[in-house]
Amino acid sequence: MAEPDKGETMTKALCMACHGDTQAGQKRLAPPMKMVKIRYSALKKDEMVKAIVQWAKKPDAKHSRMPGAIRNFGLMPALPLPDTDLTAIATYISKTEFAMPKGCGPGAGAGAGAGAGKGKGAQAGCDPTKCDPTQCDPTNCGQGQGKGQGQGQGRGQGREKGQGQGQGQGQGQGGQGRGQQPQ
Repeated sequence: MAEPDKGETMTKALCMACHGDTQAGQKRLAPPMKMVKIRYSALKKDEMVKAIVQWAKKPDAKHSRMPGAIRNFGLMPALPLPDTDLTAIATYISKTEFAMPKGCGPGAGAGAGAGAGKGKGAQAGCDPTKCDPTQCDPTNCGQGQGKGQGQGQGRGQGREKGQGQGQGQGQGQGGQGRGQQPQ
């Protein structure tokens, strides 16, 4: 069995701690290496290696190929390694097919829902079914204003290639109303 090359050893030790699979219950720290490679895959191999080395030396949000990853995870720290080590890592990344972790990648969407509540309240001390015109105005009885709060939940649906889509559904619950009794 052949020994792993320097790039493989360094990638597994330094990069995959953040870009690799997460353990159950752990929060992902960075995009999976598969997504990183996809973002650089339009480049020729030597251009890919050079771009990855430049990024690892001095990450810069303005020149990121993955702005969504920066929004989700923040800017990665620079790797203070010699160019020969960074080149070995970048070369390994360029020639390796990485697996996509479950729940990641194009099509792994997240949805958000919104709910709106509606409510109808009654005047204090006024029952619309037993309204006494000497006590309150029957046209105003039960015409308070309601407030509601909604909660939504979403679910992402993905496609093989492309962005995740979110769908949301919301439900609201009516609040209590306040009306004024006529004087």
